[in-house]
Amino acid sequence: MPKPFPCIACGADVTAEPGAEVMPCPYCGTTLTIPPRLRQEARSEPLEARPASGPRDPFSAAASVRLDNETRERGQRENEMLAEGLRRAQPIATKAVGVYNSWVLARRFLPGCLAALVVACLLGCLANIALLVFLSQR
Repeated sequence: MPKPFPCIACGADVTAEPGAEVMPCPYCGTTLTIPPRLRQEARSEPLEARPASGPRDPFSAAASVRLDNETRERGQRENEMLAEGLRRAQPIATKAVGVYNSWVLARRFLPGCLAALVVACLLGCLANIALLVFLSQR
């Protein structure tokens, strides 16, 4: 009899299909790679001879998984550690977003501002030259 192996997504016990290297989890639909030690040779019976399996209850996988207290506590500690990391990273991310927004605005408006500055300088220089010409004729 084939040995079941746990699904990587939902943890349900899954029995490898004969001759398959990859199969979907019958409970959650995740694509599973069958461990090499559990791969079976294809049976000689045709697929039609196998009994048809009807739709399975997706919640039965959760019922088959029993967590002990140590696993629950470890999961809770990991969740708390991740939440604390996110809390610490939030101010950094907020500042990074502000810097990025400034950069986007600078990239958008800086060329126009520089062009306006160049035009203003040229007009100022032309005005000075015109004033010098006007004053030198008197």
